Amino acid sequence: VNVGDIVLAVGSPFNLASTVTQGIISAKGRRDLGISAYEDFLQTDAAINPGNSGGALVDIKGNLVGINTAILSESGGNQGIGLAIPSNLALSIQKQLAQTGKVTRGWLGVVVDPLTGDVADQLGLGNQGGVVVTGLYQNAPAASIPWSERGTDIILTANGAPVDSPGELRNLIAGLAPGAALKLHVWSNGQTKDYSVNVGTRPARAQGV
Repeated sequence: VNVGDIVLAVGSPFNLASTVTQGIISAKGRRDLGISAYEDFLQTDAAINPGNSGGALVDIKGNLVGINTAILSESGGNQGIGLAIPSNLALSIQKQLAQTGKVTRGWLGVVVDPLTGDVADQLGLGNQGGVVVTGLYQNAPAASIPWSERGTDIILTANGAPVDSPGELRNLIAGLAPGAALKLHVWSNGQTKDYSVNVGTRPARAQGV
């Protein structure tokens, strides 16, 4: 699905069963909204109200593209910003639950913060995206990497994909199977370095990524 595509939201807002509303995909990859730990939402202006959660978001051919999940609203009702879990993400979770009865996520074992513009300028990174490594869990997979002092390591890419926010890195690592290889491109003390590590299984109630 692409930004601008027409979509239909199906649900039962206010107990009005089988209600269908129309809109477009306004944006993709909405994250760091504080709604859940793992966020990679589709944004739509199709009217979504209380009672729509769990309903289908489909394209004009009837293909499922998302699961209606939440709205951003000051009034509690639709204000044109609806959020849906992408169908491919929902399907991957469904498959895990069907096969094992639980969801297993990859885990690196670091705490990261956003790379602010001021810090990037101080380090000479310009507009380069990335996240700052500020903490490390003992005995985590990340412990095998020779990090420098906290606050001076910047993860620039993970498995070749640019990392622009903690949520983006969290989602990428969580989507890896435990034992899968993770390649990190890191800025450290004025140099870029490449590391490879096998992710572990995210412990219950674990923080970080």
